[in-house]
Amino acid sequence: MLDLKKVREQLNLYKADLKKRGSTVDVDAILLLDDQRKALQQQIDALKFQQKELASKQDYEGAKALKSDIQTQETAYTAIMQELNEKLLTLPNFIAPNIPEGKSDADNVEIRKV
Repeated sequence: MLDLKKVREQLNLYKADLKKRGSTVDVDAILLLDDQRKALQQQIDALKFQQKELASKQDYEGAKALKSDIQTQETAYTAIMQELNEKLLTLPNFIAPNIPEGKSDADNVEIRKV
């Protein structure tokens, strides 16, 4: 699977690679999904922190009330992760800089015959 951090850092280069390949993968949609995943993860972490704080203050009713919110967020997180993983599998690797452009095998350059 491709590292999204690397794609974000070199987004223009990656989009150019996709164009060379003739790929129709929507990288922006995948990055948006990743942003949603990160935001949900932060919300879940914040809710769990609040739950721990309430439990340490022996406010068990408040901690139990947060449990359903956490479960709802985790369900949404799982759905986004599943969709993101499916879309990540469609992302091709970066093209090596020394690869010649071409649309088919006929455009390949023969380096040597063995």
